[in-house]
Amino acid sequence: MIRRPSFLRTFFSLGTGDIQTLSPGSGVTAGHLPGLTNGSFPGAGFIGQNQFSNVPLVSAVSQPTTATPITVTSIALPGGVYLISGQVEFVFATATVTQLQAGISFASATFGPQSNSGGWNGDTYTLQPFVVTAASPTISFPAGCTQPIATSSATVYLVAAATFSAGTVSIAGTINVLRVG
Repeated sequence: MIRRPSFLRTFFSLGTGDIQTLSPGSGVTAGHLPGLTNGSFPGAGFIGQNQFSNVPLVSAVSQPTTATPITVTSIALPGGVYLISGQVEFVFATATVTQLQAGISFASATFGPQSNSGGWNGDTYTLQPFVVTAASPTISFPAGCTQPIATSSATVYLVAAATFSAGTVSIAGTINVLRVG
């Protein structure tokens, strides 16, 4: 008889459940958990759960003051480990723009830290010098690097700002969250 450590005895005594790697010779590679094959996403609280919050172009949020960050959208997260990413669309109306900035933050209308601080891994926002003169394009822009975070619970915000001297700027976008733990 093989004597297993107590945590393994407890684990194996829970039954086979959804984990297919417990029985030797089952044809499943050790250390691999099977994914869903029915075309659906995992439910709330499960690894692989996907959440997002979106503000479409037709509902873009106006940025009233140049270079002042605004919250485009946010999402409340229960405890867990997540990968977070964002994308914004700057909508210019005869605007003269010199800089764009977008990111993910734990604080509303505030850019997060740069370069490995404050619980983030890497840069939390993208800052780009940009020259647009009296034009009306829509420009899509990444909101920093994809961020891994671990939290007991938190609200994360998609934040953006344009530096402009004429015209108006509105901002739409999406924040996407994938539970990985």
